[in-house]
Amino acid sequence: MERNSQDSERGQCGKPYNGGEMMRDGQFFVSLPFQRQLSSQLANKEVASALLDRLHMIHQKTGVVESKPDITDGGMYRPIRKQQISENDLTLTLNADGAPIFKSSNYSRWPVKLVVNELPRYMRQFKVFVPLLWYGQSRPDMTSLLGSFAKQMD
Repeated sequence: MERNSQDSERGQCGKPYNGGEMMRDGQFFVSLPFQRQLSSQLANKEVASALLDRLHMIHQKTGVVESKPDITDGGMYRPIRKQQISENDLTLTLNADGAPIFKSSNYSRWPVKLVVNELPRYMRQFKVFVPLLWYGQSRPDMTSLLGSFAKQMD
C-alpha cells in the first residue's frame, strides 16, 4: 500500500515526509478530516440546536462574570469573542497526548483531540473530535503533525 508524501518537512532533519518510508519505519499518522466530523455532528438537530442556543447566550453576556464555571466565561476568551471573531464563529480546545497500545508495548498512539468550546458543557465530553492520530515507537514530531492539522483547517 503506497502512502502519500507530505508537503511539510520533518522538524529536525528538514527532509520531506514520505508515507511509505514512515510505514516501513513502523510509524505513521492518519488524517481524519475535522470538517467532515463537525458536519456529521451538526447534522444532528439536538447538537445543532444546542450549539446555536449556546452561541446566542454567549453573545448576549455582558459585563464581568464573577464566577468562572466555563471556559466561555474566562478573561481571555471573552475579549477574543467580542473583538476578533463573529457571533457564529467557533473556538476549539486542542489536546495531544500519547499512550502505549498495551502496557508491554513499545508502540504508542497519539490522538490529536479537539473540543468545540461553545458546545454546552454536558455535550463536550461526548463530542470529542480526532482529526489526527499518530502511531509509532517514538513521540511524533509535533511541528509536522500539527502542521498537517493546520493545513487541514485552512
